[in-house]
Amino acid sequence: MEKALDIFGEIIMTRVRDRAILEWDKTIEGRMKDVDSQEIFKDMALFNDEQLQIIRKIIPKIVDTTIHHLLWTLEQTESVNIAVKVDNKLVSRIQDISDGSLFRFPMATLVVSASLHPYPFIKAFMKKFAGNTVSYIFG
Repeated sequence: MEKALDIFGEIIMTRVRDRAILEWDKTIEGRMKDVDSQEIFKDMALFNDEQLQIIRKIIPKIVDTTIHHLLWTLEQTESVNIAVKVDNKLVSRIQDISDGSLFRFPMATLVVSASLHPYPFIKAFMKKFAGNTVSYIFG
């Protein structure tokens, strides 16, 4: 059952969190080609390097807060079920096995050892993608 949480967490971390942050980094650098991103990039030309660094620091926090509220809402909403398929078996409602950990993320972690991390899905992500330590998870 814990594997279902790991799979779900890995998806949230790699396909949502990391991609959202990367997209905003590209927007700040002018590498996104859509009209809205190009307008934001032009507006950012007014900022100095220090101001841009502050924005880069804030972006992951905004993404993390959004994910936190999304997961909390999903966990608290009875009419929504999050199902995960593990080894050809369906876990039809991972909220029931999560003990509330879907939405409890450490908001100020700087460097964390995967073996010490309290949340199994983040621990699995760190071991697989971050070489057992990571310096930016939800922080």
